[in-house]
Amino acid sequence: TGTAAGNYSLSSVGTTTADVAKADATVSVSGYSGTYDAAAHGATGTATGIGGVDLIAGLTLGTTFTNVSGGTADWTFTDSTGNYNDQSGSVAISITALEITGSFTAANKTYDGSAAATVQSRTLAGVLAGDAGGVSLSGGSATFDTANAGNGKTVTLTGATLTGTAAGNYSLSSVGTTTANIAALGITGSFTVANKTYDGSSAATVQSQTLAGVLGGDAGSVSLSGGTAAFNTAAAGNGKTVTLTGRRSPGRRRATTA
Repeated sequence: TGTAAGNYSLSSVGTTTADVAKADATVSVSGYSGTYDAAAHGATGTATGIGGVDLIAGLTLGTTFTNVSGGTADWTFTDSTGNYNDQSGSVAISITALEITGSFTAANKTYDGSAAATVQSRTLAGVLAGDAGGVSLSGGSATFDTANAGNGKTVTLTGATLTGTAAGNYSLSSVGTTTANIAALGITGSFTVANKTYDGSSAATVQSQTLAGVLGGDAGSVSLSGGTAAFNTAAAGNGKTVTLTGRRSPGRRRATTA
């Protein structure tokens, strides 16, 4: 073109060079956050090129994790077409412990002055089937609500923990209480009576009374009281058997002689 263009004939147009830079693919990678379920979890993502072309084949999402607390997934995007830049990054895979509950049974016992209880069995609720046998409820201290005798007494287990190969994937949220009995401790009583002169009656007078088998910590807190003492007959005689009836104390009443 131009005022002198008519004086010329274009025989050819030479070539030149320029660059076409690689584009950045649209890569979106997400981590994971959830509660332990015994399944493997890792990153998820997409890779898309110009015009929406799917480049997912070039996306590697890194390691997957099953156990608490998860880890870091290092992902890479490697282009095979030559048109896109390679990319890389990392995302968190967070796995939290699964909460489970415990329960136990306790043995009945005879009163011993202590609130201590003996655990008979322990169970867990909420453990996944694949982990059966891999996590257990262990240890702890079981106690009755009071040391006193009684039926259906509440027993509490404190300080129990989870053990086993899968224990790290679980969190013990609570341990329920149970009930057990504390039976009264059997003790025996004895007494002495006064000699007397024949009066036509079999009535006897108690002089002293004692209990055998009372625990040291209860000394002075339990005694033999009340009741009626009587000779076996009203007739005169030596070494006659005397029986005490109606006493208000646990255990047997021993006969004595006077």
